[in-house]
Amino acid sequence: MNSSVSGHEGDNVSVQCFYSSGYQNKLKQWCRIKDKSCYTEKRTDTSQNPSVQISDDGRSSFTVLMTGLRLSDSGWYFCSAGYLQVPVQLTVQKDNSGARVNTLELNIAVKSGSSGIIPCVYDKQHKENRKYLCWGTYWSSCSILAYAGETGKFSITDYPDQSIFTVRWDKLEISDSGYYWCAVEIGGYGTVDAGYYLYLTVQSAPDVSVKSSSVSGHEGDNVSVQCFYTSGYKYKLKQWCRYKDKSCYTEKRTDTSQSSSVQISDDGGSSFTVLMTGLRLSDSGWYLCSVGDLQVPVQLTVNEPKPGKITNQFSYKNGDTLNGLKITSCFSPFNDTYSNNYTI
Repeated sequence: MNSSVSGHEGDNVSVQCFYSSGYQNKLKQWCRIKDKSCYTEKRTDTSQNPSVQISDDGRSSFTVLMTGLRLSDSGWYFCSAGYLQVPVQLTVQKDNSGARVNTLELNIAVKSGSSGIIPCVYDKQHKENRKYLCWGTYWSSCSILAYAGETGKFSITDYPDQSIFTVRWDKLEISDSGYYWCAVEIGGYGTVDAGYYLYLTVQSAPDVSVKSSSVSGHEGDNVSVQCFYTSGYKYKLKQWCRYKDKSCYTEKRTDTSQSSSVQISDDGGSSFTVLMTGLRLSDSGWYLCSVGDLQVPVQLTVNEPKPGKITNQFSYKNGDTLNGLKITSCFSPFNDTYSNNYTI
């Protein structure tokens, strides 16, 4: 276990605490040394900070997940098992990423009875590892629903080159709402699989939705996505977020940290529109229409430019030199500039 961990404001950080077999049944806690405040495994009373979760594998380690980090979270903590403690220093740095405004607690809106798909990201070092989907409130006791390559209620397709796997389903019911874990099988003694959770809110008429979960465009072109919301979400924060790094663009935010290629406009009634201009191939990926605490995934595919598309322009004035020849205007006595363009 590392005695020092760090993260940026708004991000998440996890700490894995190991213990020997004699401490399997001892109380597991994550405590702040400064004020002796402790968070306890599986304790759910309201005095617990919801940004701290503790899950125990019941064998050799427990994991502490701190979400939505604040600068004030910096300081010394300790992993506690029974009467033994190990100190850990947490350093939270100011977020200077510009577009990022917060790290989302993923709460995916799903329409009951319909098909759907969600992306799961993982570290590129795990591209060869087995991927799976797990269901349950706690990481240590969740039930595996599907492995990559298997078919059933859920099917998983892995895209190692993108460090993403997708989970697809044909039909979910309202009773299927709950915590799901995107997971990677690590294996080996004393290790714990890597994973993170998201919540699926299954509704007959979702509070947040999109017309299509997949859009595409060509490099250099524009693309728009319309995100719908119900009246109860009329005054909630509207955002367009890139799933991979949770960087978000916010409606009507005009400071220079916002990318000029993304514009968000809200009709104030039932939908907001995201306009992405000057598409680049690197813009391809998964995004989220986010309204308040609900999100809907949208996949964007950016293709190579269309044949014949104007990709560059140039102009010359009288007296300019081209390939060693001096240019003299003979096209119009009223215009001393000749313009042209070339295509591919």
